[in-house]
Amino acid sequence: MTMGADPLTKRVGSQRIRTSSIIDEAVAGLPFRNQIAVGAVASTLPAKVDFAICVPARNEERILPASLASLIDTVERSGAAGAIVLLINNSADRSWEVVSRTLKTSGCNYLLVKVSLRPAVADAPHARRIALDIGALLVPDGALLTTDADTRVAPNWAAANLRHIRDGADLVCGSV
Repeated sequence: MTMGADPLTKRVGSQRIRTSSIIDEAVAGLPFRNQIAVGAVASTLPAKVDFAICVPARNEERILPASLASLIDTVERSGAAGAIVLLINNSADRSWEVVSRTLKTSGCNYLLVKVSLRPAVADAPHARRIALDIGALLVPDGALLTTDADTRVAPNWAAANLRHIRDGADLVCGSV
């Protein structure tokens, strides 16, 4: 569900904020903030999100359709309000177009961000950090999950991780 006519607006608590503000806040808090240029942003978010799956992607246009299909499926089967936070960084292929088209037609909640990272930080760990920081601001009282863009998660992946967290786990690790 999009909040109002502006797809980049979300309600956090009683405040209505722009998702671009979330992104700006996440980037501002990073020690390497001066090495990041935020490009395009697209989103469809409900008023409240219980968990976010944060995924960095770079030059993954061929595998992204299968990966996104599994992420969308696990969000839908989770039993909670989830969102996919996908950070496209330094891609020279059509990753943005593939992800944008897929997520827009999926009905799944998402926040899609395109960034350019300077060479010193243009790697998966820095991109994941940005995606997770954005996710943490998006779901301040929720759970953060992360995986790789070239991974297909199981249909019950999100539900199983959320169950462990509800049962008291602070951190859940494992293979997908």
